[in-house]
Amino acid sequence: MRMGSRTYKPTGTEFLRMSSIRDRLATPTTHSPVQVRFSRRRRVPAVVVHHDLRVEVVAPIGTPQEVIEGLVKESAPWIERTILRFRERLEAVRERRYAAGEAFLLGGEEHLLVIETGEPATVRADDGTLCVVLPRNSTTEEARALLIAFYRERALETIGGLLAVHAPGFDCAIPPFRVKLLRRRWGSCSRTGRLNFNLRLAMAPQLQVEYVVVHELSHLLHPDHSPAFWRTVGEHLPDFQDRRRALREAGPLYIL
Repeated sequence: MRMGSRTYKPTGTEFLRMSSIRDRLATPTTHSPVQVRFSRRRRVPAVVVHHDLRVEVVAPIGTPQEVIEGLVKESAPWIERTILRFRERLEAVRERRYAAGEAFLLGGEEHLLVIETGEPATVRADDGTLCVVLPRNSTTEEARALLIAFYRERALETIGGLLAVHAPGFDCAIPPFRVKLLRRRWGSCSRTGRLNFNLRLAMAPQLQVEYVVVHELSHLLHPDHSPAFWRTVGEHLPDFQDRRRALREAGPLYIL
């Protein structure tokens, strides 16, 4: 539950340090002040660095400003290391060229792109390669569209199989679901019980995909992220926290 937020601009030493981090990174998303979000569910304040390089402090309601300032100052070295690590990952995959030799993940395994000329236009995965067959004079956008269609089919197959395995444990039939290219979320559950999944999950190992499937099935019982919701996830996947953490770490690499 989002209880509200306000903008906190560090002062003194920590502000200088944070500013120097942002200046070196020179990315627009890191030039905004540190965000502070208050939540009834937090017991102690924590610093979060998001994969889009935003820095946020999540704190219990009523946390004094001096406590937040001290936490930001104390965490500055970790914030710097984390931002730099995330930036390196983003830069490694941000500019997709869809050119021969470029690396793409499929089921958590790296595949090198191979471009061939021919018809019909197809994609096949074979022995560590993704072979894209295109008619002569095809554009980069056509190659991208073909790969997206390929990943959508893989995601439908994988997610459909996992829903068939786990839906009985929720005492329900396989719910209606869609797979599409989403920018931020890995999955969602509508008020009517329709599930949506990000086709980029086809790039992830099955353990991570399974976590997202169980997460969304749990929303059929609990529409929020209450303690009861997380208990349900844990009953079906006792190691869900490890899987969730792995998805957060690797997620920025799942780019099409």
